[in-house]
Amino acid sequence: QLVERECLKCLKIIMNVQQGLDSVLATSFSMRKLSLCVDSDNASVKQTVLTLLAAVCLCFDTDGHKQVLEAMTHFKLVKREDVRFQ
Repeated sequence: QLVERECLKCLKIIMNVQQGLDSVLATSFSMRKLSLCVDSDNASVKQTVLTLLAAVCLCFDTDGHKQVLEAMTHFKLVKREDVRFQ
């Protein structure tokens, strides 16, 4: 869990710069992979992931919002949940 938390800290730092945020969003399936971390047992990891996903929604208007919703739909399918935000 320590590695997971440290990786997310690095990702947060990268996404604090516009060029880094653009690069992360341009990377195929990055939001999908990030959304799967919501299932972590560590509350700090969940909080960081949700903060990053919220930032993507706010910074990229409809495209960011669309990517995050698609990522959460992917999470729902992978975790076999009935609804997206169960």
